[in-house]
Amino acid sequence: MRNSEMFKVIKAKEHELITPHDLHATLKDILEVQPSANFLDTTYKSFLPQSRGSSLLREFEPGFVRNCKTLPIPSQYCICQYEKVPLDDDALAIKLGQFAVDGINAVLKENNVTDDCAHLILHQVHSVLCYVLPETQRKDTAIYEVTFQVSPSGGLFEIPIRSKNGVLKTASSTFTRLNEYGKQSACVAKDTLKPLCHCSNRTIRGNP
Repeated sequence: MRNSEMFKVIKAKEHELITPHDLHATLKDILEVQPSANFLDTTYKSFLPQSRGSSLLREFEPGFVRNCKTLPIPSQYCICQYEKVPLDDDALAIKLGQFAVDGINAVLKENNVTDDCAHLILHQVHSVLCYVLPETQRKDTAIYEVTFQVSPSGGLFEIPIRSKNGVLKTASSTFTRLNEYGKQSACVAKDTLKPLCHCSNRTIRGNP
């Protein structure tokens, strides 16, 4: 193995940026493709649509620059610093803020704590920054960093939101709370929900 072509291909990747999608593609390659080639095929192969990654046992796609802007890596985990510019569209800013608040309420509902936690309402959109993406992605994709405040908790949050062909989707599974919440969420035990929950009046009245 050490003197094989496949070992050289793998060795050449030791300083490359690798994603979990690449590990998934590698496992598919090992289980479904390479056995028939006796693990000798190192030419590039796309595993779409089953996997968005590239097998580590093969050459990477020729001419494709692998960095945090071109690979499917959530922006908050990307070590590259995207340039960000303020969004100059008040209507879109409100739409993004409302989408974000709806996302928090959805998380509370999914965790069955809506009886304990108050329904959150958009109070204010503090800022929306637009990531400057590569030209090849700008036609149908935009990523926004949205900072917004909700009521009744007064919680200040930040979340990246991706727009793909006009369809919005949170680009992170975590709503980052930027201000303190103290005992606002004392009615829930789950740590991940504490920054999001504002205990409702009926819950507070029901506490001893």
